[in-house]
Order: sequence, then C-alpha cells, then structure tokens
Amino acid sequence: MNSLKKYDEYYYQKLDNVAIMYASISTAKNPNVYRISARLKENIDKDVLYQALENTLELVPSFNVRLKKGFFWYYFEKNNLKPKVSEDNRYPCNRVDAYSNNHYLFKTTYFEKRINLDVSHTLADGTGTISFLQTLIVNYLKIKNKISKEVITQVETLSKNEMSSDSFQRYCNYVDKKDDKKLNIGYKIRGVRLYESEINVVTGTLKVEDLKKIVKEHHTNITTLIMAKYIMSLYNENYKYRKVNKTIRICVPVNLRSFFESTSMNNFFIPVNIGIDFYKKDWEFSELLKEIDKQIKEQVEKENLAKRFKSMVGFEINPIARGIPLFLKNYAIRLGYFVGNSVVTSTVSNLGSINLLEEIRPYVDRFDVILGPDNSQPVKLAMCSTNDNLSITISSCITDTEIARNFFTNLGTKVNISSNQGEGI
Repeated sequence: MNSLKKYDEYYYQKLDNVAIMYASISTAKNPNVYRISARLKENIDKDVLYQALENTLELVPSFNVRLKKGFFWYYFEKNNLKPKVSEDNRYPCNRVDAYSNNHYLFKTTYFEKRINLDVSHTLADGTGTISFLQTLIVNYLKIKNKISKEVITQVETLSKNEMSSDSFQRYCNYVDKKDDKKLNIGYKIRGVRLYESEINVVTGTLKVEDLKKIVKEHHTNITTLIMAKYIMSLYNENYKYRKVNKTIRICVPVNLRSFFESTSMNNFFIPVNIGIDFYKKDWEFSELLKEIDKQIKEQVEKENLAKRFKSMVGFEINPIARGIPLFLKNYAIRLGYFVGNSVVTSTVSNLGSINLLEEIRPYVDRFDVILGPDNSQPVKLAMCSTNDNLSITISSCITDTEIARNFFTNLGTKVNISSNQGEGI
C-alpha cells in the first residue's frame, strides 16, 4: 500500500543548532551554500522537473519553508509560494536570493542531463539534501513513465516530526562533559581572488574499485587517502612557498547519523579538525597517512562527538541566552564563528556512497557535490560515489588551479577531468 504523506496544514519549525549558526553568519559574500547535482542518462525536461518538484515539496515539508526573523530566534514557516525551476546559467554555490527565488532556501536548476540543487546550509546538510534529491528524481521518473507510480523512497514514509526533528536537542544530554581542547590559528591558503560570485570548479571522476586498489596498497581507507593527497597538494602548491609556523588544518564534517539514530532531514553533523604541522616536520606520505588516521579515530568516536555537540547546544538552551534579542545573539554567534574558523585551512567533505533505489539506478549516471569556497577557506574538496563512480570536486575562489592539478595528477589512477573553466588546469 502506498503510504505517501501530504502536509497541507500550517507548518512551523524551529531551526536546528547548526542552522541557527548559518542563519546568523551567512552574507551575500559568504552565503554558505553548497550544490548537489544528479546527472541522469537523458536530457532534463523542464516542465516535468517543475511538476516533480511541486510533488516532492508536498511530501517533504522541511524543504517547503521560508526563513523568518523573530525577536529572539529565526524560525521556519511554510512557504505557500510556487517554487521555481530554471536553466543553469550561473556559477554554483552562489547566494540563493530570497526574493527572486520566492523565499525558498534552495534553488533548482538544470542543464542538459543534470539536475542541480544549490542549498543554503541553514536548511539542511548534504545527507538531507541527497534524500530530497533522490525523492525528486523518483517523482520525475514517475511522470516520465520510466518507473512505477507505486515506487516510494524512505523519505516519503516518514512523519513530519521524523523528517524535521532536531537531533542535536534529542541527544544533547548523551554526556555531561565539555571538550575544552584549544586550537591555534591555522594556515590560510593564499592566492588572487576571483571576481565576486565566480568559482573555479574542477571535478575528477574515477572508478571506486580503481581507488580501492591504491587504498589497499597503503593499508588505509578512502577518506584518509584523499585527505593525505589533498594536504600534500596544499603543501606543495601553496604552503612551502610561504613557509610559516602555522598548521595545515582540515575541517571534516562528520555525519552524526552514523552514531546516533536519526531520520532528520535537517542538519545533523559536526566538524572535526585534522591538523598537520609541516613547519616542525617533513612528513613522509606513509607517516602522514598514519597521523591522519590516528587523529580521525581519536575525534570520530561517539563519546567525543557527543561532548562536542553538547557544548554547541549549550548556548541555544541556556535560559539567559534564550532571552537575549536576536541582533545580540547574531553578534555573539558571528564572533564565535570567526574565532573557530580562524583555525581552519580548508574543508574535506565525504558524503560517502549514495545508495540509489534499484528502480532508478538504470537512469542515474552519478551524483556530484560542490562546496562553496569563501575568503577564509578559498579552496575546498568534496566527494561522493554512485554506481561505482566516485566524483571528487575541488572548488576555489582564487585564480590559481595548481592545487587541483597537483591533487588529481598525483592521485595514482586514471581520472577523467572536467572544469567550468575549460582547458588549462
């Protein structure tokens, strides 16, 4: 029996802990927007995509919202305006303009065989967006009569409370200790900035099995290998020419759903930082792999993760903080974010393997993810895999693409390269 749920009632939702931060710090120059794309095997029909989007928003109320500003907090309310679909003609990860986009916090575009979602981090994390995009693809293929109308995704079986629950609040009392570890200012990537809103995007696609052979040779895992190769590229193409007593520190978003049961479509991740000091030591690649693996294992442990997000939620639930006007909260949150972000050089995000429904797998080539770079982190890396196709994207807001060239050249396997800047990378 088809158990699809449609939500026609008035919808109100509090922001999760991470969303509160992004709502406060996001600006036109630093919009905190990422893009997740799905490449199908046939060209996209705009009218069908629009109908599929409307159908999907009826099923997923956590995406059918607009951001509102209260006296004490931001909040979401149901968006009764029509969504928009347009052909992709801009750089990715640009600000999602509220007025031109009918106040939706994500923008839907297409180009040839590709469907793009540019999403504000205030709305959801990558895991939630992938679930939404897969539901959109299912509805698109239903209208195209490619798959049965009885096919449903897991998202469509969830209640409103399940998909929009605040998992940070749910698990904030898992431990009662704080993580007081202090970090020094991290190395910052130098380079000539592109014009505002411009982004260099270099994507490498390869077979997961080919990379696993290299992983096996080094006795490691895919995430650690990619991080080590990326850190060496940052060192070789940027750091060593301006050698300073600062640590190359990589932010790694960790999906907390792997540790705490949650079906939330909202944000539910926490960043951990991996630091490598080249000023005091010349690292052999084998040593670098072991050090990264050691730091990841120390930090990505259930108790340590719980300590971290408990302290994050502490400000939100503090009785005194709750009574502070929003404009003062914004100031405090922006200051805290600035201090925390000062220790980070770049971000590496691995969304892992995207498990497609069997019914839609023949129609989907691959997924791609792009992180929006900013002045503090002008170069970022993101990856995901679909149908044994691994996609790795290095995005930057500087003119120099040598970091991406060095990374893909030294990956050790055949990589198909594409770029929004054409040749010359």
